[in-house]
Amino acid sequence: MHYFHGLLFIFLGVWADNQEVGIFGAVSRIAMLVSFMLTSINNVLAPKFAELYANNEKKVMELTAQRSALMITLLASPIFLLLIFGGEWVLLLFGPEFMVGALALTILATGEFVNTFTGSVNHFLIVTGNELTVRNITIFGVIIQTILCLTLIPWTGIIGAAIATAIAVAAINLIAVYFVWKKTKIIMIPFLGKLK
Repeated sequence: MHYFHGLLFIFLGVWADNQEVGIFGAVSRIAMLVSFMLTSINNVLAPKFAELYANNEKKVMELTAQRSALMITLLASPIFLLLIFGGEWVLLLFGPEFMVGALALTILATGEFVNTFTGSVNHFLIVTGNELTVRNITIFGVIIQTILCLTLIPWTGIIGAAIATAIAVAAINLIAVYFVWKKTKIIMIPFLGKLK
């Protein structure tokens, strides 16, 4: 979600009122709590992945990636479930006027949950020498989000902004998972490794 904030708020500024922009700002920050642990673990795993890749220990890399993705998903699940089933109560802490953002919160939290269960996929691509792939995937995600924002925000406001962002975040991560597999034959998502 972090790539898209500047662009998103430009579109919201054009088609939404100040209150909606403020609500969306709060909702998007709350939704990012789902992937908070991923950011911390990325900082630990990036050098570990680089070391394993330099030593050509692909099986250990795959196991490390899958275990970390599973751990992040398990840690994120309670927060995700709280936001899905108790989003209105969470938003009530900010004031009753924020409760209208509950559906947007659910949508954004779902996009961030996809981000968590794909694990450190973008960092993995970078340390394996695929920075250009990450760049291209990110550009693709921005294009998707832009098209969806232009299509949805004028008619659905912050719900459209949430849909556009969640789809872009999920797409970036799922496409990155595919490219990790294509370039390294490593499967990042837990349990899918058993399908090989």
